[in-house]
Amino acid sequence: LKTSTMALAAISLPGFSCGVAKSDLKRDSVKMKNGNIKKAAVIWYSQAGNTERNGKVIARNILDGLSQVDPGNRSKYESNFDTFVRRLDSAWEAWSARVASVKGKAIISYHSSWAYFARAFDIRIAGFIEPKPGIEPTASHTAELIGIMKAHGVKLVFREPYFSDRAPSVLAKATGATVITVPSSVGGTERATDYFTLFDDLIDALAKGTGSRD
Repeated sequence: LKTSTMALAAISLPGFSCGVAKSDLKRDSVKMKNGNIKKAAVIWYSQAGNTERNGKVIARNILDGLSQVDPGNRSKYESNFDTFVRRLDSAWEAWSARVASVKGKAIISYHSSWAYFARAFDIRIAGFIEPKPGIEPTASHTAELIGIMKAHGVKLVFREPYFSDRAPSVLAKATGATVITVPSSVGGTERATDYFTLFDDLIDALAKGTGSRD
């Protein structure tokens, strides 16, 4: 997970390499029958609704893992963790203020990646371009989405960089909506180089796409 790797970089020491420190994501992971973690690619988007935001949960698990394999430097990892948490708390206040006027508004998402993000910032996902994950939209499904967008005044479509822009463009042309290409993980755009700039990119896209001036 790229975002977990960036949290690892924030907490670990310069030059430290650890291949065994993994966040177990106990609180929000949904496991499939074969034991693999489902929704792992989107779990860091949950920034609200829990006693600890998922960014903190991931960072805490990384701290514990690093401390187990390198106990002599635990105090340094703890200091880095505290710095990370303070920065996250401050960033959360800024992100929330930026999109305060967006609360309750609806978007269309290409894929079901954004459930946690939507919950965190109190926005609604009115529909998905994919009728099912990995399935291209049919003409009837696209027409249904156009009807939903017109009925509910949806003016923003989220599309990850690796998905086709064909269907989003059809929706935009039919409804006047704006299509925003958003990163689903660190490295998804040139700007999204770590956990914080990932959210900066997402919040900017949401604010600009919905006309927020906050």
